[in-house]
Amino acid sequence: MSSLAARPAGLATNARLALAGDLASKAAQVGTLVVAARLLSTRELAALGICLTVVTILTATLDAGVSTVLVRDCAGEPRRGWASAGAATRARVPLAAAALVACLAGGLALRRPLESAAVALLAIAGAAALTLYAVFRAAQTLQTEAAQKLLAATVTFAATFVLALHRPTAAAILLGLLLGPAVTLPRLVLRARSFKGFASADRIVRNAAPFGALALATLLYYRSPTLILGATRPTADTAAYTLASTVAFGLLMVPNAITTALLPRLSARDDVEMARTALARTLQLWAALTVVVAAGAGFLVPAVFGERYAGAVAPLVILLLAGFAIGISGVLGTVIVARRGCAALALQVGACLALNLALGALLIPHFGAAGAAVDTVVTELLAVILLARQVPGLVMPSLTKALGR
Repeated sequence: MSSLAARPAGLATNARLALAGDLASKAAQVGTLVVAARLLSTRELAALGICLTVVTILTATLDAGVSTVLVRDCAGEPRRGWASAGAATRARVPLAAAALVACLAGGLALRRPLESAAVALLAIAGAAALTLYAVFRAAQTLQTEAAQKLLAATVTFAATFVLALHRPTAAAILLGLLLGPAVTLPRLVLRARSFKGFASADRIVRNAAPFGALALATLLYYRSPTLILGATRPTADTAAYTLASTVAFGLLMVPNAITTALLPRLSARDDVEMARTALARTLQLWAALTVVVAAGAGFLVPAVFGERYAGAVAPLVILLLAGFAIGISGVLGTVIVARRGCAALALQVGACLALNLALGALLIPHFGAAGAAVDTVVTELLAVILLARQVPGLVMPSLTKALGR
């Protein structure tokens, strides 16, 4: 076995590596949206926001829970990662083909064939990347993932900038976003082959299905406000919420880095104290981010994206409040996944999705982007309430630790 596979890193190191990789990805994403906000019309920016929302939902659909279960089930024996990833990929080829056909048909109906093709390809590339990342995460070594994300971010931002200058449209931005993974994923495949060994691939695919459905439902209640805005409000509201949610959800790379490193550790060894420490650190970091971003949002949003998007400030600040709940539910959910508590997650996700859609239908048509943000806050508070009941003795001790008591 290669030296790469032989040296798992510690929780703190892997959290820093996950954060570094996500920081590069989110910086490129925000930089791309700055370019789009400055160069594209409001109509094209709103179309881009809807396309990116569909990409996110489709990516979760095509991932089908494989990335989560592969990490969980292979954490004790990382050599099974490559075989498991290969078998899971073959099983999902028909799903990818169906997504491509559906996107092309929808693009022709909406007279946006280039955008629809790019959406499908971005989703396929995103699902492939998640599967490959899982191979390294199961081995608790995230150096390769961080390096790939840094290179992809560089290529992506450069490509989107050049293409948007040449043709300021949503299609040009989507094509630039596609070039990053197209250039970097082949190298990731070669590195993932280091983790060769026997695997019960059928079990990975079978166990992944429930988590795939849960991940898709979770993303639906994250992203449904954008779709409701697109259907019920002017394009300016959709564009403003696209910018606000991209910044707010982009900052979630901080708590996500912690849960990324936490899942393989808890899957290999259940450690409640480690989970408490992770949650306390998550809350401390998010509090610091909230203060800094909220204090500067009134100036920075118009300065960076343009005065016409000053309306993104209010939903951004509201979404920062949702980040506290998302950080808590992220750690709680990680503990439950490590303990194989799929039923508890299904109850939480189903209830949150129903609330999100019902509340969004009431708030968003009347209050626009601010209503969409409030919808997200209320939904995430319900998620914390439901998940905390499944992991007693975690939230309150973590809050105490976060406050330094």
